[in-house]
Amino acid sequence: MRRLTLALIVCLSLVSGGCQILRRSEVTRPTAGQVAGMLPKDVTIKEVAYADLDGDGREEVLVAAARAARAQPIAFVLAPDDRGRYRPVLQRFVAGDGWLPVQTGRAGDNAPLVAVFAARGGSAGALSYIVVQHAQGGVQVTLEHSALIAGRIQFVPEGLLETAGDLDRLFRWSEGRWQAEDLFSQYLPPLPQGAVTIQYTVDPIRGPFIEGPRSMRLRVGQRIFFRRMDRGEPSRILFSGGARSLSVGPDGIVSLLQPDQIEITIEGPAYSGRTLTLSVRVDQ
Repeated sequence: MRRLTLALIVCLSLVSGGCQILRRSEVTRPTAGQVAGMLPKDVTIKEVAYADLDGDGREEVLVAAARAARAQPIAFVLAPDDRGRYRPVLQRFVAGDGWLPVQTGRAGDNAPLVAVFAARGGSAGALSYIVVQHAQGGVQVTLEHSALIAGRIQFVPEGLLETAGDLDRLFRWSEGRWQAEDLFSQYLPPLPQGAVTIQYTVDPIRGPFIEGPRSMRLRVGQRIFFRRMDRGEPSRILFSGGARSLSVGPDGIVSLLQPDQIEITIEGPAYSGRTLTLSVRVDQ
C-alpha cells in the first residue's frame, strides 16, 4: 500500500510538471566563468551579453571573444537545448582587431530582437559587423558588412543605421528579410539644447561646400553635428587642436570639452585633397 501511494505521488508530480527540474521557466543563464568552460581553450572572452532572440523565455548567450594566437575577433552564440544545457550554436570570425560593445535591439516596428557584433581594425579603424537573429528555425547571421571606413552601426527608432564616413544607410526587417534604404541626407540624431548643426555638401570635382560662416565662437559644453546633405563618395572630417579639447560620440556628435582654438577640415571626397576648413574658438 505504501509503494502504491508513493507511486501515485510521483505520477501526479510528473503530470503537473513538478519533477521536471529543467523546465523552460527554470533555465538560468550561465555565468561568464561557466561560458568560458563551454568554449575552446584558446579563446579569450572580451564580453558576455544575454538576449532572448527567439522569444521563448530562455536567453541566448552572446560572446565577443578572440583567438589567443591571432587575437582575431570571433563571435559565439550559445543557446539552451531541451534539457536546459547551453551549447554553442553559432561561431563566426569578424574582421578587425578590437571589439565594440555588443548591441541588441529591434530594427523596425514588430521586428524580431537581433544582436549586433561589431569590431574595428587596421590603421583606419574600419568597421566590420554581423547581425545575428533567430531565423528559419535557428540562430543565423542575416546581415554583415566589412571594411567600412569611419563606420558606425547603431539602433535608431526607424531601424538599424549603418554609417560609412558621412553616408548613411537604414536597414529595416520587414516581410522576413532586410530592406535597405540609402538616406540622401545624413540621419539627424536627437541633439541637446544649444547644439550647432553644420550642413555641407560635396561636389566630386570642386570639393565640399558649407552652409553658413567658416568661423564661429562657441562655449565649453556645446555640441556640434556635421550633417552631409547629399550623397556621393564618402568624405572625412579632421580635427586639429588640443587632444583633450573635444570628443566624438558614437552618434557622430562632437562635444567641446575645454577652451581652445580648433580647426576642422572637411575633405571631400576622402583623400582627394579637396578641403574646406572651419575655425572654431571655444570659450569657457
